[in-house]
Amino acid sequence: MRLSSVHASFFLFLVLVCLAATHEDAGEVEMSADGGQHPVQRGVTARNEPLALNSFPRITYGTAWKKDATDDLVYNAIVTGFRHVDTACQPKHYNEKGVGEGWTRAARDLGLSRNDIWLQTKYTSIDGQDPERLPYDGLAPLDEQIRQSLTKSFENLQTSYIDSLVMHGPEDTWEKILTVWRVFESFVDQGKVRQIGISNFYEPDAVEYLYNQARIKPAVVQNRFYADSDYDTPSAMVE
Repeated sequence: MRLSSVHASFFLFLVLVCLAATHEDAGEVEMSADGGQHPVQRGVTARNEPLALNSFPRITYGTAWKKDATDDLVYNAIVTGFRHVDTACQPKHYNEKGVGEGWTRAARDLGLSRNDIWLQTKYTSIDGQDPERLPYDGLAPLDEQIRQSLTKSFENLQTSYIDSLVMHGPEDTWEKILTVWRVFESFVDQGKVRQIGISNFYEPDAVEYLYNQARIKPAVVQNRFYADSDYDTPSAMVE
């Protein structure tokens, strides 16, 4: 049975998979009288402790392709009740700076702290970037590009740490993929990033191989799920 078509500008990242244990009551969604769905806020911790992904509603506000409207749309999303926002250090498709402006403005108006907001961003390789708007030095070694990307994300998002950093897609060789992952692991070691994950990895064997090679295991697998790509699922599996 096929699902109905999803508007391309709105992503429900239902494939955000936390490999750690999850709470039974996390991620509930209320259905309003008009048929709309609204996230139920759960998981209260001390103000000085960052919240884990599994203590947040599992509907994420995605910010691709929102361009100059990103600031206001992120603001409205947080005022509405979203606490988990996904973006990327990829000016080609994301306005990461607008995400930073939107969440900080909403936090001020609502009296929220940084720990109340869960921010996920991505490192995007040079092949996925607009060459005229690179967020890092395109001639730098790969490991330095990743570090510069994170520094730019800190600046754009107005934060000193990232809750979740995701590899936006696989590199063209396993050597490069593992280089990205080792740098990601160093960010966790340094307290700059809380957890790390992968995106657009569609081969289960590749996910398993990376998992086995990783010292710090991927906490997130985030893949596309919409009608125009046949939900990235073999036809036999959706009929």
